[in-house]
Amino acid sequence: MASDRPGPPLRFRFAGDRSRSKKRRTTHTCEDDETAQYGSEVQESSVDCTDRLVPITEGENVGTQAGHEEDDIGAGDLLIPNDFDLYSTIPSIFGSVSWLDFGVPEPPLLDPPGLIPLLRSTPSALERATEFTIAEDLQEDPPMNGFDPIFSGVSQSDIMSSTVNTVPSPAFLTTTAIRDVSSKDHDWLFEMYDSEFCVLPLTSDTAINPFRCKPQTLHGSRLLFHAVLALCYRHLNSMTSNWSEEMTKHRGKAAQLLETALANIKSRDCLQLLEPILILFTLDCTLSATGHWTSHLERAHTMLQLCGGPSSLSAPRQRSQVGMLVWWDATIALISRRCPVMDRSYLDYLIRWEKHDKWSFFDLTGCPRDLIAYLYNLAELARQSEIASSMKWLTFNLAPIIEAEKGLNHWKNELDPAQQEQSPGLSENDAARQLHDQQDRFHCAEAWRCALLLYIESVFKRDMEKRSFTLNWLVRRTLDHIRCCRRTSQIQKQLLLPIFLAGSETSDEGMRSFTREYCAYWTQKSRYSMFNSVPTILDEIWTSGKWWGTVIDNKGKSTSSGLEWSATQLLFG
Repeated sequence: MASDRPGPPLRFRFAGDRSRSKKRRTTHTCEDDETAQYGSEVQESSVDCTDRLVPITEGENVGTQAGHEEDDIGAGDLLIPNDFDLYSTIPSIFGSVSWLDFGVPEPPLLDPPGLIPLLRSTPSALERATEFTIAEDLQEDPPMNGFDPIFSGVSQSDIMSSTVNTVPSPAFLTTTAIRDVSSKDHDWLFEMYDSEFCVLPLTSDTAINPFRCKPQTLHGSRLLFHAVLALCYRHLNSMTSNWSEEMTKHRGKAAQLLETALANIKSRDCLQLLEPILILFTLDCTLSATGHWTSHLERAHTMLQLCGGPSSLSAPRQRSQVGMLVWWDATIALISRRCPVMDRSYLDYLIRWEKHDKWSFFDLTGCPRDLIAYLYNLAELARQSEIASSMKWLTFNLAPIIEAEKGLNHWKNELDPAQQEQSPGLSENDAARQLHDQQDRFHCAEAWRCALLLYIESVFKRDMEKRSFTLNWLVRRTLDHIRCCRRTSQIQKQLLLPIFLAGSETSDEGMRSFTREYCAYWTQKSRYSMFNSVPTILDEIWTSGKWWGTVIDNKGKSTSSGLEWSATQLLFG
């Protein structure tokens, strides 16, 4: 009943020590949620009419198909099998492969600094619906004004996007408040998702957040409804160990609906599945770095090809969503040393548009677009090198590697604070915050540059003599740049892959200790278990003395030829 539901979180203008009685959480099923939420099916759609801003290359069929934002996939109610709860492992998001993890234990429960911060000034769901209506034609999200979902005392001054501003410090929920929440408080959970959970995967919130959902479409799509609730309950369970059943049921329901939607997909409505695919993908990232990521990406790529390829991405929001898929694909391919699943044409198309859209690869991933292009190239070259090394009379040509190495060494970091102009009219404190933010961004980009140079030494030159000095020097430079990024900034969180590459190549105990501390800290702060998976792999590398590529290959190698892709891959991006 409505009287059993606590109200939405208090906003700062109503702050006070108002007591509330504790309520016992009642047992329910996903079907109960769905019955209450969907008395009647809601159908809605929108057409993107974004003007083209960049020159169209020859042969590119731009604008042949507008982007659709329909959310109701038209699937009927699907009941979860009765034995779903008996599974000892959580299924993959597409239900076609089983889950594999290293068995890393969950981190201990945290005190309030690790709990969910909510903006005191966060607007309600209804108020944000009004904002979305205004921004809908532009295919933008109303920005959360640089809100950092982890830290309350930091003002994010976005150098690459002028739409992000300073906001008041968020308030923290208490553990008691979280445990008293009714499982039917969907509006409260959706507001938590909007204010924090949809920002956690990113470097910072942006005007176009690929994970943020419009309130009206969230309530109109059963698939999106279950996907968002599954992610919310996953984060709550990480803090209280009290919501695993709800997370599992909503995740299973979302996986079934997505499987049905992909099986019955039509070209006119396939882009509407980008949001739930991204949410379920990042949900799996909270569980482990290990997964059947390639099979998920193959299905997403097939869906995009059915829509018409890169030219069908007519809205900035769609391009930012595919940008996340391309990023995950490239980083997975880099570590597994295979070709990316997504065609190179997607990356090239997004790089051209990124210069005009109100999002950037750095805001999404922490890696500038120029370095992402190098990363993608190195992943392709690593695959070719693996093939050549398996053949007796085939020699790998190092010319493109030398060219990439030269390009990385001479790459100009546009985030260098020495080349940035200070915003006029700032107070002394705001100017200091802006400088620190610029420094964090600069060192983050430099960490990626050094990590890619280290990758070249480790993968393409590992059989060469006299490489130890260069390799150790790059290890030190990479870790030093990571140290220079403040822990009070979410930017440092984006450097897990450089941490892994540098940590796996060092024999210095002090540097190894730093990598452990980094992973432990961000496991605690972000509640993403992918940070917890890295120390387990590093310990095996350090103990065995083997190259990191060999250890990773042995984790999930297919039973067929050694050149076949691994059954499971690692995602550190």
